[in-house]
Amino acid sequence: MRTIPQWLAERCVIYVGTNRVVVEIISLGLVFKFPIIRLIALYRSVLGFVRGTAFVPFSRWFSYPMESEGFLGFRRLVFKGVMDNWREYWFCLVERHSFAQPTYFSFFGLVNIQLRGEPLVMDQWEFRGQLQKFIEERVLYSDAHHFTSINNFCISDGKLRILDYGSRKTQNIIRERGMCVYQNFQVRVN
Repeated sequence: MRTIPQWLAERCVIYVGTNRVVVEIISLGLVFKFPIIRLIALYRSVLGFVRGTAFVPFSRWFSYPMESEGFLGFRRLVFKGVMDNWREYWFCLVERHSFAQPTYFSFFGLVNIQLRGEPLVMDQWEFRGQLQKFIEERVLYSDAHHFTSINNFCISDGKLRILDYGSRKTQNIIRERGMCVYQNFQVRVN
C-alpha cells in the first residue's frame, strides 16, 4: 500500500469518490476535482461484448443516457466525472448561486478548481434535521447522495454551502430551495 509523503499530507487532503478524486490544498485555499475515467471497466465491457458474454446488447449499451439512475452505459461509465465537473462549472458560471461553493475554473471537465471551505462541524442527525426544515423530505431523499451526507457541505463566509452540485437533479433542488437553506441554516462557528 502506498502512502503519501509527510510534507504532502500536511498540506493537502485527498478524497476519492465514485466519479471524482478531490484534492484539497489547504495552504492555497483551493480544491482540485479530477474525474475518474474507468478505462479498464470500459475495456472489460467491450471484451465481454466481443466474447458474447455481454449483459446487454452493444447498441443499447451505448444508448443509455448519462443521467440514468443505474451505472450502465458507455458514456456514464467513462465520462460521468468529466460531465459532473463541467456541469458544476457551468452552473456556477451561469447561476452564480450563493448556496453553491464557487467553482473558479474548469479545463473541459478534466480538472475543476473550487474555493475551499471550512469543514462543517455538526452531528449528522442535527444536520439532516435542520436541512429538512428547508427542503421537503421527499425532495431531500430524491437526491440522497448529495443532501444527506455532511461531507458534501462546507462553511464559507459563515454560511452553509454545497460542494458537490454536478448533477442536474442537485442543481434543480438548489434552484428551488438553495437560497432558503443559505439564508436560514444555522451554522456553529468554532
